[in-house]
Amino acid sequence: MSKHFTVLIGRFQPFHKGHYAVVQKALAMSDELIMVMGSCNRLTDTRNPLTLHQRKQIIFDSVTPEEYDRIVFATSEDTRYNDDKWVANVQSAVHAATQKVWQPGPTKISLIGMKKDGTSYYINSFPRWGDAIEVQPVTTDDVYSSTDIREFTYDHFENQLQTARKYFVTDKAFDTWTGFMSGPNLETISSIYADEIQYRKDWGAGPHQTADAVV
Repeated sequence: MSKHFTVLIGRFQPFHKGHYAVVQKALAMSDELIMVMGSCNRLTDTRNPLTLHQRKQIIFDSVTPEEYDRIVFATSEDTRYNDDKWVANVQSAVHAATQKVWQPGPTKISLIGMKKDGTSYYINSFPRWGDAIEVQPVTTDDVYSSTDIREFTYDHFENQLQTARKYFVTDKAFDTWTGFMSGPNLETISSIYADEIQYRKDWGAGPHQTADAVV
């Protein structure tokens, strides 16, 4: 007897309707879904405001109990400028996850994801798992962005925050997000975000190159 696992890789900062559409498709075509939670070695910043536990909580508040029972979590760390090492780490994490829940084997593994922009290049980095399954949005209204949610929240504009609410799968998930992004934590991250915006206005988006010179 073989078990089919789908693999979804992401930071989920935070989890939203676009992620959920992929989760639903993955669970419809496989026995279990392995969600690889990326950037687990990064300190909290404007791109990664949530801890691993907080990300899992928002996912828990977004999916049904039956769906959650079929999700296996794994973690991966960023390896800057070394994609081969990152791919190897993800493969190792996925293997460990399958062994945890299905020791008898054998297994079939399929990578699934939504190819929305340049950050999705990784989808073609796992040929040993076969061709990746790409989920396409039905309409432009089905395209959601964690970046937009974060920026809406950091800007403190109530109308934008209510727009962000529409990106979440459930009201409970939105309330959990706003609960995490409140008080001193939000003030600190919003201040850093404002500094980053001002820096880009002053110096551009980059990348910036530096060089040492001896005269």
